[in-house]
Amino acid sequence: MDDIDLRPSISFLSTAYRTESCVSQMIESVLAQTRTDWELVVVDNGNSDEMARIVSGYARDDSRIKLVRQENRGIVGGVNAAARHARGRYLAVLNSDDQVMPEFAEVLAGRLDAAPELDAVVPDAFMVLQPSGVPLAGTYASDKDRQRDSRTLSVEDLIVGFIPYYCAPIRREAWDAVGGLRDVHGFPDMQLWLDLAVAGRKVALIDEPLGVFAIDDFSESRNIATLEALEQGREDMIMEAAQRSGIPESSKLLRRAIRRSRHRRAVVRARGRLLEGDTRAARAAAREALREAWYVRTAAIAGALLLAPGPLRRIYLLRQRMFPLFARVRMHAGALLPRRAKKVRRVRGRTVRYRSWSGTTAATPPSASAPQARVHRAFVVTVPETVPSAAGHREHGVRGHLIRRIHLCATTVRWPWSPEPRQVSEPPSPRS
Repeated sequence: MDDIDLRPSISFLSTAYRTESCVSQMIESVLAQTRTDWELVVVDNGNSDEMARIVSGYARDDSRIKLVRQENRGIVGGVNAAARHARGRYLAVLNSDDQVMPEFAEVLAGRLDAAPELDAVVPDAFMVLQPSGVPLAGTYASDKDRQRDSRTLSVEDLIVGFIPYYCAPIRREAWDAVGGLRDVHGFPDMQLWLDLAVAGRKVALIDEPLGVFAIDDFSESRNIATLEALEQGREDMIMEAAQRSGIPESSKLLRRAIRRSRHRRAVVRARGRLLEGDTRAARAAAREALREAWYVRTAAIAGALLLAPGPLRRIYLLRQRMFPLFARVRMHAGALLPRRAKKVRRVRGRTVRYRSWSGTTAATPPSASAPQARVHRAFVVTVPETVPSAAGHREHGVRGHLIRRIHLCATTVRWPWSPEPRQVSEPPSPRS
């Protein structure tokens, strides 16, 4: 047998720094892959004894998991170190606080195996707040139509603001051709997609959510201080990619993208100056944002800065503190809507799972004592058989439907690969 046949299909490249609390969940999600010829390289990017203990425990039980220890060299240094130790035909960056769905390797590596002309296949991803673990409504892809489009990724797509999900298998040859992961302007994931597109590499998109992207509960407040600098870096990166790909600065597409970037930077500056108490600077930044691009929301902010800066500042401060709570309320309220119920097949006496969350069902009969399991979006909700179907009301009545959805939200929630379910709260007592 040739050596190439012995190589893993996918090498997951993960750099871990101060994520001891969630790295086990990432490893468990990789262990749950339905396709087993994978490899996971975890770089302890900081020589943490606790991180080494956790990863080594998994590596002792499974030879497909490797631990590499080094001094902290940042995300790029950690990922590129993992790539040097990886043997897989396809490389996929995976943050240590994110996860992959069980069919990730099977679907994406299978697509690359069947299409040698492709250099990468990018999925969509679910989003979840950390550390609370609350799933958010919607998915990562900002442009669903483009994610479903059969066209390969282009430099123009990235210039206008479409950013593919970062965790995707990339052929080793394409990875090496662009020099691996680079961080020139503060966006290593977008820089990688730009490098591949500029080099003429073919990157396909699929709309199937096969990743789980973690968002910090308090990222809304932490990003204010650095977002302006990041937007400047994004603008510089776009200009550099346009020059490398031969797009002229006079291009209408490029000019529009730059103006939108400057608009966002000015809006962030206005909010930052307002929170600092500098109302005059906040008003000037809002006017600058309107000169770059006119949006109703920006105009409303500029009007509020002019007429009521004090209340607007208090609203922003309250939003920062309440952001995690708002996300939880939005998720639970969305679970009560009837349109969500269409995603769940209720089949009594059977366990129904949506394979790859795409609508294809595969049912298996449970044991006599097993509870009924229902898959709702990215998480599994286990409903005890003793819970009345509609708490004494009609099976398909609106009131009965809402009571059933409350039961779904309040019972045990777990990811498919979680060894132990996470208890959210006790089911409410049904009302008569």
